[in-house]
Amino acid sequence: MQKYKLLSPFLISIITGALVWILVYLITPVSPVYSFNNKTALFILLSYASLLIGYYITPSFTINLKKDSKSHSIAWILVLVVLFGFTIRFIDLFVLRNLAFSNSIYENRDLALNTTHQLFFLIGSLPKYLFFAPLIFTFYAKSNNRILIAISSLLFFLPLVEAVLRGSRSPFLISFSLFIIVLLFFNKLKFNKKTFFAFTATLLILFIISSSLLAKREKEKTNKNLYKSLLKEAKYNDFIAPKESIYQWFDQSENELLKKEVVNLLHVGQYYTHAVFEFNYLIQQDIPQKQYGKYTFSLIPKLLNHIGITNYDLNKISESNPRQHTFIGFLGGLYLDFGWYTFIVLFIFGAVQKTTYQSIKERNIFFTPLFIYFLFTNFFILTFNFYAGNGTSILIVCVIFALFNFIYSRYATSTNS
Repeated sequence: MQKYKLLSPFLISIITGALVWILVYLITPVSPVYSFNNKTALFILLSYASLLIGYYITPSFTINLKKDSKSHSIAWILVLVVLFGFTIRFIDLFVLRNLAFSNSIYENRDLALNTTHQLFFLIGSLPKYLFFAPLIFTFYAKSNNRILIAISSLLFFLPLVEAVLRGSRSPFLISFSLFIIVLLFFNKLKFNKKTFFAFTATLLILFIISSSLLAKREKEKTNKNLYKSLLKEAKYNDFIAPKESIYQWFDQSENELLKKEVVNLLHVGQYYTHAVFEFNYLIQQDIPQKQYGKYTFSLIPKLLNHIGITNYDLNKISESNPRQHTFIGFLGGLYLDFGWYTFIVLFIFGAVQKTTYQSIKERNIFFTPLFIYFLFTNFFILTFNFYAGNGTSILIVCVIFALFNFIYSRYATSTNS
C-alpha cells in the first residue's frame, strides 16, 4: 500500500471495504425484509464522515522514539514469542480442557467453557495474537532467509487449529485478510494473472472449508434437511431474505449438488452483508442504557469480574443487543456503547490512526502491527465488529507491543549514555 501517493492506506481500507460490501450485496440474491430507515443511513454516513475528518484534520504529529534497524532479530524473537503463546493455548485446550478433533463441535465448545485455569493461560497465550507481526518485521528487514519467511507465513495457519475445533469461520477470514493486507502494505503483491489465480484459488479453498464447517456444525444440531433448513430457516432471513425466485428454484430443481453450492454461496452473502440490516433494526429500538464500551470490549468486564475487581451483570451487557446471535457490525456495537456520541469516538479513532501511521512513516516500526490491524477493521466496518471478543485481545496486544518501543527506547538511550 505504501506506493500510493494520492490515497493513504487508511483511505484505501475504508473505500475498498465499503465497495466490497456493496458488491457482495448486489450479487447476492436477497431482498431486505424491511425498508431502510433514514436514521440508519444518516448514522452510517456520519460515522464514516467522523472517522475521515478525524484522520485528515489531525496534524502530522508523530511519536518520536528509538528507530530500530534490527528488524531481522525482532522478527526471530517474535516468532519464538508467538510460538510460545500458541503452545500455552494448545496445552490449555488439548490437555486441560480435553478438546479434540474427534469430538463434535458442540462438545468442544462446551469443554472450552471450563474456566478453572483460565486466567493464567489467558495471559500466557496472549502473544499468539501477534501471529501476523513476524512477517511484518521480516519484510522490514528485507530478509532473504527462506526459513524465516516460511515460518512467519505459516504462523497465519495456527489460529485455524482452534477454529476447526470450535467450528468457527471468522479466524479463516482474519488470517487470510491480515496476510493480504501485510503483503499489500509492503508492496509484495504484483497484480497479474498468477496473483489473480492464486487469490481466486485461495478464496475457493476458504469457501470450501467454511461451507464444510458450517455443514458439520448444523448437522450436529438438527435432523432436518441441512440445506433446506439453511435456505428457509436461517436467522439472517429475518431482515435480509432470499428472493422468492431462489425458493422456487430450490423446490423445483433436482440437482442436489447445485442446490447445495447455491445455498452455500447465498449463505456466505447473507453472512457478509446482514449486519447492516440488523443495525437497521437495532437503531429503531429503545436502548435503555448505553454500555460505554462494555459491549464492544466485553472481554474486559469479564476479566475484571473474574479477578474480583468488578461485578458487572454480563448477561445484561449481552442482552443490550436484542438479537444476540447475529452480527450488528462495528457501528452497531458502538451504537450500543455510545449511541449518537459514536461520532465523537470515531473522530478520535481517526485521529489515532493518523498519528499511528505518521509514526510508522518516521520509522517507529513497533506501531506497524497496530496500524495493520486498524486497516483490517476499517475494511470490515459494515460487516463485523473485530474489536469484540478475541479482537479485544488482538488490539490490547498490539497496543502493548507498540508501547514496548518506549521501554526499548529508554533502555537504548541509557545504554548509550
